[in-house]
This record gives sequence, structure tokens and C-alpha cells, in this order.
Amino acid sequence: MNLLDDREFVFKYKHILESKFKEMVKWFLFEYMGITTRPVPPFTPNERKIDLLSLYILVVMDGGYRDVTTENLWPAIE
Repeated sequence: MNLLDDREFVFKYKHILESKFKEMVKWFLFEYMGITTRPVPPFTPNERKIDLLSLYILVVMDGGYRDVTTENLWPAIE
């Protein structure tokens, strides 16, 4: 996942990375965790698809899940 720190690389290969990231999330949820009731990609309450790769990158840039949650930064992540 360190390649995601390289913005040029992410921009150049965004479509491929999104697809692979989505496959990884699906595998993790469905195969590893056995959770089959959640759609991938997830949707917002107003039916917009959530770009999981972009969400991941934003959360990492803001310090990770723990920091974003502790500092209540979720409203700023869109």
C-alpha cells in the first residue's frame, strides 16, 4: 500500500488501483470475514457510491482511523 503515497502513481493508475482495491475489500469482507450482507462499493444515504480507495487515502492522510475518529474528523472527510 506504500505506492498510494505517490500521488503521481495514484493519478496515473487510479482506475486500475480502484478496481484492485475494491477486489481486496470484497475478498476481505466476503471470504475472510464472512460478511455477505454489505454492498461493495457501499453507498451514502443519498445513494452515491463511496470511492473506497479515495476514502482510504484521505483517512491515511489525516492520521488513520484512530486519529480521524478521536479528533472527530469524519464530517470533514468527503
